[in-house]
Amino acid sequence: MKSINLLIATGLGLSISLSTALSGYGFFHPGAHGPTATSGTLSGSAIHPASDYRLFGEVIRATGPMAKSNPCRFSTKHQDEEPDLLYYGFRYYNASTGRWLSRDPIGEAGSENVFAHVRNNAINLLDSLGLEPESSINHNHYSTTFAQYFDYTEQWDASLGENVTTRKKWEVKGWSIPPATIRHGPESCCWMLGVHGRAEIRWDSTDYPNGSHTQHEYRHLDITKDVYRSMADFIFDYAFRCVSKKQLDCLLSNLSRVVFAYDKKRWIENVRYHVTGGYPEGSPAWEHEKGVLDANDSMVAAVLADATIGFSLCLKK
Repeated sequence: MKSINLLIATGLGLSISLSTALSGYGFFHPGAHGPTATSGTLSGSAIHPASDYRLFGEVIRATGPMAKSNPCRFSTKHQDEEPDLLYYGFRYYNASTGRWLSRDPIGEAGSENVFAHVRNNAINLLDSLGLEPESSINHNHYSTTFAQYFDYTEQWDASLGENVTTRKKWEVKGWSIPPATIRHGPESCCWMLGVHGRAEIRWDSTDYPNGSHTQHEYRHLDITKDVYRSMADFIFDYAFRCVSKKQLDCLLSNLSRVVFAYDKKRWIENVRYHVTGGYPEGSPAWEHEKGVLDANDSMVAAVLADATIGFSLCLKK
């Protein structure tokens, strides 16, 4: 007999408590470097390492009194004992072969080999959701995830050579989740919208890291991040929930309009900053940005309202 209790969510996976009739009571949590889970019993202060892994997650050895009872293993994901598969939420992974069992939900956008694991480069890449390879190396950048499935990265890029903040990527991929792929619960009879968003922002300043130009670009980064967060929250309200096939088709067909509209909002809000304090009032740069804001502010607001209202009306079909 064993019971599993969810304690806290971590950035890598889940920390859980587990009790068994044979082994007693213990805790499982991510190791210091992420990929290795460890367990500890409540007998004294002993900490027992649970498992060590090969490069692609295959178990080398499992030790400690609760090692076999630990369901959360490589990269903290749940591992089924019989088929020896790790579950990442979107698809199952076979650590022995280093491959996913099903095609990548985003197709060739992840890799030309739609069954591969992080482009066969697990040293420098990771795939926290089983959706898309991402860098595991920190090169002076900020990275976070909003609304669970919307990745956002800011990175200083000295090659830009000027005081600038620019969008390299601003996208949301949507796909159909048919009823047959939903295993349990009332949702198994409905369709769902799957989404994964990604924004990559690059910036540079001539007086990095502490000058006035740098502070100016920091404000642009904050504005851009806030708009992206708003978009993530809005879209996620419609994702991974029961909808009809007709409603799903409508959401998919209107998703790109929403992403485009929020990208325009990102642009106009950064222009607004130039007018409301970013540039000295009356300067040539301020005059130019004031003209841009006056000419486009109401248009961008109308585009965003039209896109978001149209998206929400899909659920009334």
